[in-house]
Amino acid sequence: TVSLATAMMTTISAQADAHDRPAMARTLSSTLRAALAIIVPFVALLPVIAPDLARVLFAHGAAADVGVDAYTPTLSLFGLGILFFTIHYLVLRGFYALEQNRLVFFVQCGVAAVNIAVGIALVGATSAKNTAPALVVSYAAAYAVGATVSYLLLRHRLRGLYTRRLLSFGGRLIIATGLATALTFPIAQVLDGLSEDPSTLVAAVRLVCVGAVDVLFFLIFARLLRITEVSAVLATLTRRART
Repeated sequence: TVSLATAMMTTISAQADAHDRPAMARTLSSTLRAALAIIVPFVALLPVIAPDLARVLFAHGAAADVGVDAYTPTLSLFGLGILFFTIHYLVLRGFYALEQNRLVFFVQCGVAAVNIAVGIALVGATSAKNTAPALVVSYAAAYAVGATVSYLLLRHRLRGLYTRRLLSFGGRLIIATGLATALTFPIAQVLDGLSEDPSTLVAAVRLVCVGAVDVLFFLIFARLLRITEVSAVLATLTRRART
């Protein structure tokens, strides 16, 4: 997300300086689609790989004292927060290019207020064991509000953000992601059943295998559904790998 935003910023700043708002809308919409082509499959896969990911990351030192399973719900939920943060973060670059920083400040105040309010409400309504997942939900809720508000405001200022194309892309992306994850899940369950208490190395190998299978399925369905944004991202990564 940060890399895409950095690469986009120079372009949309020049377009804003030239008062070419339709070009800004095209660039922002294209960058959003490219980011979502990567983020959405990961969001769907995260709950599937969360147990092994938790073991790889936290089965060491003091973090292991509470048991690695305690981290799984938090990791599973964080995907939604990443999704909404991505949309919000990229859209805000449009306001920065237009030099409307004061508006960004008030939007960010709203995001912080929602995060605090939802966090207090959820933590107060749940047990200490579920405090971390509750805070992740409040984080996701705050950025969902931020993404919605910032997108609508920027769409109004740019007189459009190619929303219809974005929705069409999103629908096909959800179908490809859903099919890939649905086919990957039983494979992950089979691998999980081979060892009830795997070592960190076994968990890491299983994590890589499940991730690779999911990526393969997703690329197949993305090609069948003609999601050109996925092909464009893949071509960019391939070019960079060669250089």
